[in-house]
Amino acid sequence: MKNQNLTICLLAAGVQALATALSADVRTTESLDRGLAVISTTSGNVVQWRILPSDIANGHTFALRGYASATDEAYTEIATFAASDPSCYVDKTKFACYEICTIDANQQVVADCTSGIVSPHAQMLQLPMNRPEATSTASYYPNDASVADVDGDGQYELILKWNPSTSLDNSYSGKTDETIYDCYEIAGDDFGKQLWRIRMGKNIRSGAHYSPFLVYDFDGDGKAEFVLKTAPGTTDANGAYVSTVGASDDIRNITTNASDLRNGNGHVTNGEEFLTIFNGETGVAMQTVWYNPNRGQGCGSAASYGQWESVAGKSTNYNRGERYGACVAHLDGVDQLPSMVFQRGYYTFAYFWAVDWDGTNLTTRWLHRGTSKTAWSVVDGTGKQLASGTGKSSFGQGVHGISVGDVDDDGFDEIVMGSATIDHDGKLLCSTGFGHGDAIHLGKIDPDREGLQIYMPHEESGCGYGDDLHDAATGEVLFRGYTSGDNGRGIAGDFFYKMNTTTGLDEMLGWELFSGAESVPYNFTCDVSAPSSTDKNFRLYWNGDLYDDSFDGRYSNNTGITGQEVNDHIGSNAPRIQSWNGSKMVTTTLSTYGGSPRTCNVTKATPCLIADIWGDWREEIICWEDSDPSLLDIYTTVETTQYPVPCLMTDHVYRMGIAWQNVGYNQPPHLGYYLPDAFLSRYVVSADGTQLTDTLEVGQEIEPLVIKARNAASITKSGTILSGLGMTTTIDLENQTVTVSGAPTKKGTFSGAVVFTGTYNKCTAPVKFVIVEATSGIGEVNSDMADDTVLRDLCGRRIAQPSKGQPCIVGRKVIIY
Repeated sequence: MKNQNLTICLLAAGVQALATALSADVRTTESLDRGLAVISTTSGNVVQWRILPSDIANGHTFALRGYASATDEAYTEIATFAASDPSCYVDKTKFACYEICTIDANQQVVADCTSGIVSPHAQMLQLPMNRPEATSTASYYPNDASVADVDGDGQYELILKWNPSTSLDNSYSGKTDETIYDCYEIAGDDFGKQLWRIRMGKNIRSGAHYSPFLVYDFDGDGKAEFVLKTAPGTTDANGAYVSTVGASDDIRNITTNASDLRNGNGHVTNGEEFLTIFNGETGVAMQTVWYNPNRGQGCGSAASYGQWESVAGKSTNYNRGERYGACVAHLDGVDQLPSMVFQRGYYTFAYFWAVDWDGTNLTTRWLHRGTSKTAWSVVDGTGKQLASGTGKSSFGQGVHGISVGDVDDDGFDEIVMGSATIDHDGKLLCSTGFGHGDAIHLGKIDPDREGLQIYMPHEESGCGYGDDLHDAATGEVLFRGYTSGDNGRGIAGDFFYKMNTTTGLDEMLGWELFSGAESVPYNFTCDVSAPSSTDKNFRLYWNGDLYDDSFDGRYSNNTGITGQEVNDHIGSNAPRIQSWNGSKMVTTTLSTYGGSPRTCNVTKATPCLIADIWGDWREEIICWEDSDPSLLDIYTTVETTQYPVPCLMTDHVYRMGIAWQNVGYNQPPHLGYYLPDAFLSRYVVSADGTQLTDTLEVGQEIEPLVIKARNAASITKSGTILSGLGMTTTIDLENQTVTVSGAPTKKGTFSGAVVFTGTYNKCTAPVKFVIVEATSGIGEVNSDMADDTVLRDLCGRRIAQPSKGQPCIVGRKVIIY
């Protein structure tokens, strides 16, 4: 038995349409193994593995093998699975060890098989770590985390931020201890092995907004790098100052590495600011450059604060200029290397600095500058202006977070900063002007609208607080709500479903929006309320259906130290998962699965990380252990699923979300496509023609009724009106379209139905036509038309879809549509 995967071992452990839907969004540079997870339950061993989007196209199947022990060479063939089968299987035989092998179309094993043994633990795996020693002023606690493949073995490693108990929000004064970053193996025989430790030093303040980090493969060598803002005194895994690998003499020759640059209030108001990229496998610094822009809003040197605070009339806390964000973005296109983008400021001035790494040098791609409410510009690495604009701006439009995706479908990523979006070339793409907020959600909120949408609650009094839903590419406002005060929370996700018993369609189609101003969520059109409330913090996939579940650390109280970022989430307010089962919300306390989990970031009560780390497509939850903060509690689900969803990390919008999840007020990742539409059958009716229920005229050619479906393996029709009485129904299964046309030959009321049957469900389009005598203009509204429901213009001509405000005749009434 080879290639044992101890991590996973410890975890007690019509689809072609989906491949087509995903293919445009898969831009990962990661080469992942199958992430086999084996989880022991009373009903058998739950075995899970990754499906990749290429599996269907390549004709892959999967052979699951069982071993009596980890040392056995002989195995038992348990079952074979197609790529269109769920990657979750309950083995009642309960072997000690398992192996999943990928078989190609020629029945040959592809690469190495992925192995895993059964854990003695249940659904919670504890990762042992090297907790930093306490100082005279602080103890250390696990905080934000991320995952990436830093050594190229196809398995994720975990990067963790250690937060000192003295860490503070930017709006508070006080000295903090240093932030520390570690990297650990979380798979294979080296599970729990620490790869490196990087120390920020005293000149990078500790808190949620000072040092967002990125761990990603920027140079395409198959191994992720680690990159973040550094300062004099920052040391790499070898204990060397990062300035020693400076790209220029003025960095290499600094004399402030041993200096304490903090003022009496604990703020770092002058001195050098750097960006350092580290080898992700060793933690050794590879290059350090000047961080741009600096405190004085210049580039390529050290500076003291200039006008950041004067805009807001503040001069002591340096709050505006010390708000940072970071993300990974494919600015050159889907097949090119990614860039790193760093943000400085969002309450007022807003800067976005795009940087590339070629394996040797960090270079500036562009710097976006939002310098006033009505002006922005873009410069290159030499300071040469590349573009500028007036009117709208990125100034003051930021959120405590960031998001990334190809929002305008041009093949390049854009950066969503909140109320504004930055194009791949650094130009301003759009801005609503609604200002700052605490949360942001980017995804396929409206399944039937082109592109992606953004949901955001707001904190700007001048813009009416509230929340909004807008088009990510154009800024078009699709919904706008208002509140009387700060709307500091908001979640968006597809948490609820309500299947119509007649049509089989989801009456809650699309995402629900839920802000701090509401007691229950509303659908994305904001005209239908959800049947229940849910937590407003994080979303995840957990229970096996195609809909979001919610997660919340449920903040209880802090330690009583003003501004402190270590919190208490135990007892009755323990972290929990909530899932809608079709009739009620089911709540599960996370500690049910073991451990005493705690979350991070005070009132935000966020997990260290939620991500699809191993097993099938459901996500893992990582919290830290209350009884021993040197442990991380990693939870995975054992609920089965019937859906063969590819690994979420292969969806581009989602993978970018894992890269930026640690930024600011941590937000959950979202998919870049609407998951139910990848599997479930449904239909929509074209608004341009005849509708399912309509009034038609004898002898008059109708505007065709066009029904567009998805995921239908078969389409059938019934009813005379669909295949007689002058009407013809054309079924195009390949293009998933049904067209009803013709001229009715008989008065009366006729019914029929079109049934769309898919792999997982079926839905019905009920048709009801009322056929009346034809008219040729209207001299007066007569009694024969009293029950007529046809919309007509004032000349008596039938209108398929009136424009807003158009006067129409319906029966005896004239209405304004």
